[in-house]
Amino acid sequence: MGQPAIVLFSGRWCGACAAMQPVWQTFVKDYRGPLRLVYVDVDELESPQYKAYAPLWEKDRQMPQVCVVDSKGLLQARLPGLVTLQQLRRLTSQ
Repeated sequence: MGQPAIVLFSGRWCGACAAMQPVWQTFVKDYRGPLRLVYVDVDELESPQYKAYAPLWEKDRQMPQVCVVDSKGLLQARLPGLVTLQQLRRLTSQ
């Protein structure tokens, strides 16, 4: 891990995840902060992103789901379901 991150767990087949994609893309485009932004496709089990962050998602497997992790990989916040751009921005201002 090493760097604090905001992680979005998503899947291509998930309707709610598809609805959240434009919000995540806008957030990624606009964000200029110290947190790493990570997109994890839960169907790509061999991807480095999945391997690094899967334990956070596998506890409840809700999608979409945004998790905030500290530099040690410890969960600081979890937002299951559709998340708004305002909610994402609030996460980064704390």
